[in-house]
Amino acid sequence: MTAAPLEETYLLPSPATFVKDETGDTYHYVYNPAGTEAIKGELMAGRAVTIIFYSDSSLPGEETAEEYINPETWAHYTPKNALEGEGGERINHAVTIVGWDDDYAVSNFTADNPLPPGPGAWIVKNSWGAADQEFPNHFDWGVDGYFYLSYYDHTITTPESLNFSTDLIRNAQAGMKQELGVAKYDYMPVFADTVRYVHLDQPASMANVFHIEESDGPVSLRSLSFQTETPNTTVTFEVYLLRDGYASPLDGEMVCTQTKSYPYGGYHQIELVDRPIFPVGASFSVVVISQGADGQYELANERYQSKLMADIAGELGAPLAYGVGVINPGESFMSFTGADGTARWADWSAVVDQATENSLAALEQAGLSEAREQAAEANQALETAYAAYLEAHPEAAGSKELPEELLPYLAAYQQAGQVVNSILDASVSGALDGFALYASDNFPVAATLEREPFTDLGLEQGGAPHWAARTVDMARRLKLMAGESDTLFVPDAPVTRAMAAQVLYNLAGQPEGEGASFPDVAADAWYAPAVAWGARTGVIRGYDNGDFGPEDPVTREQLASLIYRYEQAQGGGFSGEWAYRLPFADLEALSDWALEAASWCNMRGVMTGKESGHFDPAGTATRAELATILTRYYQNAAETVKEAAEPLL
Repeated sequence: MTAAPLEETYLLPSPATFVKDETGDTYHYVYNPAGTEAIKGELMAGRAVTIIFYSDSSLPGEETAEEYINPETWAHYTPKNALEGEGGERINHAVTIVGWDDDYAVSNFTADNPLPPGPGAWIVKNSWGAADQEFPNHFDWGVDGYFYLSYYDHTITTPESLNFSTDLIRNAQAGMKQELGVAKYDYMPVFADTVRYVHLDQPASMANVFHIEESDGPVSLRSLSFQTETPNTTVTFEVYLLRDGYASPLDGEMVCTQTKSYPYGGYHQIELVDRPIFPVGASFSVVVISQGADGQYELANERYQSKLMADIAGELGAPLAYGVGVINPGESFMSFTGADGTARWADWSAVVDQATENSLAALEQAGLSEAREQAAEANQALETAYAAYLEAHPEAAGSKELPEELLPYLAAYQQAGQVVNSILDASVSGALDGFALYASDNFPVAATLEREPFTDLGLEQGGAPHWAARTVDMARRLKLMAGESDTLFVPDAPVTRAMAAQVLYNLAGQPEGEGASFPDVAADAWYAPAVAWGARTGVIRGYDNGDFGPEDPVTREQLASLIYRYEQAQGGGFSGEWAYRLPFADLEALSDWALEAASWCNMRGVMTGKESGHFDPAGTATRAELATILTRYYQNAAETVKEAAEPLL
């Protein structure tokens, strides 16, 4: 089996909308062009769109009158939804929209029913497939398993785009091992009403706190995810590495923050490039501030019907599934603004416990227990009377009609049930506190973690992380640098000229081509293609004697020159007259030939010097320094490209 992590979903507007008539009893269909454009936009972005609609046959091989589909053209149009009253159709089948045809003619649809009001159809993939296609296609249906669905079909419901990451699949095929874990509390039943949103005028936020166990880590934070409800919601993520004995989700060092607005509600995941690293034993929080387009703040809570709700429903003849929410102290927190304008954090488990207690008291005050007892007594009376009737009239066994003499018992039971329902309705509508009717879970705030492969970065239990652990991780993930082995990076080892050539070659995307050869570089050396590329582009230079010196260590000023020559090969660097004051105490030790390179690297934040305020130009560059300088350059180049592209968007 193959699994792909879900990255993004968008809950799109539907092309089929409905408005109530003047009586308020039935609805009238109204075509919504914004829904059509939204679906097209997601398809153009490379995401398929799922919908639910009414199909003549919702199961393969099912007999059908082919009322709404033309089997000659495989064009489908349902002209009436169940919302529109008697004779309407209820949704019964899920399919995936993969394309469209604006010019698809109305004449393609069946003439036995009303035709669509205009041309245009979705190209839809049914899961059944076609008999002449490979697995999983089985059935002789549609055009190779596809069909056309009119833009104006009245039953198109719940369009949702889905985007999955295929990195894990590709990496597995390439033989790469990735150990991922999702930091998330519990999984309530995944049904439509599993997330409840509360909208507040005052600032509010929510947070989940997670702990890195020895079996988990050390890890890097790969991505963050959250669910939103309304279009154009802005979500801010803040990640804190918490102190021991933390008092709130903010009690620590902020190690990451990111903000993004989403055009539609749905499930969203943000991939992090510069990932925080968490050692074994660490605790971290993911704080989410979600604000809708109307300025209101959203709190999202996973919930489902509680056992109390299921018990009541069962007593009234309508059994329900129920969920159990488990919220332990210290797992989830909510922040709210008090009357004095001060933000306060509260443990969500305590909030739920108190709200449930208040809810039970309010329901009892409304007479829920008494109403349930009366409904149970009325039901028992009905069953007793019915049993006595069957004993006297055995010929009535199996009859679907209740004898007239038992109707008063049924009416008493129904009336008692209505009293219970009125209390429940008041609770759901907000007249009572009905918290106890729902099992509440933690906030839907999740983090995806990737296990760190290197064991020499100080990430063990109680260890002090190496100062370059984060940039080493980034250089590894970007495939700019590899470890000395699968488990050792050796961060403090010196950088050799061969290493420097290889990582810059990696940064360039390993382009093919011939280059100058050096007598001390074997043709089959692992770094030979990199050295040839560097000589061809001018990034790499040999010694006066013609050698390259692959094992010679690289000094910090030499590394600055290599980075700068790479930048110049991309068309960058200083041009014309320039002046820049280097802020280092040992400038007299910097070689004249390295001044321009060091100035550019410092000005762009690529090389910032050491903590002592020195550049240390003659010092040997380490692998940790190379990883840091390289990733800074990578991020700097990415920001430059982004800034240059923004006016064109």
